[in-house]
Amino acid sequence: MLDLIILFSSIALCALIWWWITNRLKNNGRGWLLRNFVGFSFGSFAGITLLVTALSKDNIEPSSEEIINKKAIAAVSAISEKSLEMDADTYFYRLDKILQPFSQHHRIMDKKLTTGASKNSFSANIDQNVFITGTISKTTGNLFDLNILSKHNLPPLEFAVMVSAALTAANISVEQKVVFEKIPDLLKGQELTYGKIKFSSIIDKNIGIWVFAKPI
Repeated sequence: MLDLIILFSSIALCALIWWWITNRLKNNGRGWLLRNFVGFSFGSFAGITLLVTALSKDNIEPSSEEIINKKAIAAVSAISEKSLEMDADTYFYRLDKILQPFSQHHRIMDKKLTTGASKNSFSANIDQNVFITGTISKTTGNLFDLNILSKHNLPPLEFAVMVSAALTAANISVEQKVVFEKIPDLLKGQELTYGKIKFSSIIDKNIGIWVFAKPI
C-alpha cells in the first residue's frame, strides 16, 4: 500500500512540474516541442528522484512488523534461557551478606567481569582459597551457572563455610545452614536440588574440589 502511494505521488509530481514548466515556456514564446521536452525531462527527473529516495528510505528503516518480530524473538529467547535467575551484582551482594558473620576471616576478593562474543563471564575469590567463576547471559544479564574451585589443603570447616556460602548465594530457595550440613553428602557425589537449581561436585586430585550450581 505504501509503495503505491509513493508511486502515485511520484507520477503526480512529474505531471505537475511538466505542466508548470511548459506553461512558463509557453508564456515566453517557446515552441511546443521544446517546452514539452524540457517539461517532461525536469518532471521525470523530479518524479524518479522522489520515487528512489522514498523507496530507499523505506527499505533501510525496519517496519513496525519487523521491530515487533525482533522483540518477540528476544523475549522468547530470554524466557527459554535457563539461569540462576539473578545477575552478578545480586549474587555478590547475597554472598557478601552471607559472609558478614565470618568477615573477619573470609572476604570476597578480585571481582572481575569479562565481556565475550556470545556470553559474558565473571570471577572472584573468597580469600585466596576458593575461586568462583560463572557465565552471564547477554540477553538477560542473569548467571547461567556457577563453578567453585577449592584447594585440597583447605581445612574441612573452612571449606564447608565458604563453599556453602558461595552455593547459597546462587539459590534463593535454600538457607546456608541447610547447605552447610549437606556438604559431606555433596563431596560423596550426591547431587543436591533446591528449587530450580542443582548442586554437584567433582574431586580432582591434581587441581582441587570443584562444586557446581546449575539450573535444571
